[in-house]
Amino acid sequence: MPTEQSSRRANDPYAVVRVSGYRVCRAICGQGDIKPVVRICTYRVYQEGFVEASTQLPAERAYRRAQKYLYGTVGYTTFPQHLGVREDDFSIRSFDDLKGKTVVLRSTTANKYYVTNKWNEKHGRSFKITFESTVALICEAIASGRADATVAIIRSLENFNREYDAHLRAVQPPVYGSDTYYLFNKRTDAELQKTFDAALKELKDDGTMKKLSLEWLGGDFTAKLGI
Repeated sequence: MPTEQSSRRANDPYAVVRVSGYRVCRAICGQGDIKPVVRICTYRVYQEGFVEASTQLPAERAYRRAQKYLYGTVGYTTFPQHLGVREDDFSIRSFDDLKGKTVVLRSTTANKYYVTNKWNEKHGRSFKITFESTVALICEAIASGRADATVAIIRSLENFNREYDAHLRAVQPPVYGSDTYYLFNKRTDAELQKTFDAALKELKDDGTMKKLSLEWLGGDFTAKLGI
């Protein structure tokens, strides 16, 4: 996947964002003196603490991350997690209905695993959690009956249906919901965080964020809440 980069000096303010958030970053950077540097970033790199200097990543609010990073106070987008089940299976309406069944996920590093495992621990491990290495195998496991559900956002489930003919549906209501926020270096970026938040709020208030969400995500997924 191509990325866009701009050169910088060591003391230049810059942002590192996921490619999916590039246009939002560009819009924000247009509000002030922030230079975007867009790269592919994985959760593992982020999790292992290789994010240094003045870097920001959209990420779900989590206690461990809050100890190391400074969170923005303006939500970036919504992140509701839904159970994804076979489109003809109406017996599953929540985690409660998974007793004796199987949930299939990709790894233990994603937020969806944390949410699923936390609920399962709290309720006596009433269902089994298994793992597959690819989305295609997750879809195959559910289609074959080896698994009964997965956990994902609606946009991901729609993509699974398009790309893998998965015939999955999103169970309503979501099993978990949160807003996503940009992260900043806790030691050096207090002023940048304020400037960035102000620009992001302006873009939300004037409808730019909603317009970008509708254009690129097919719906209004802009965050409604603040921290």
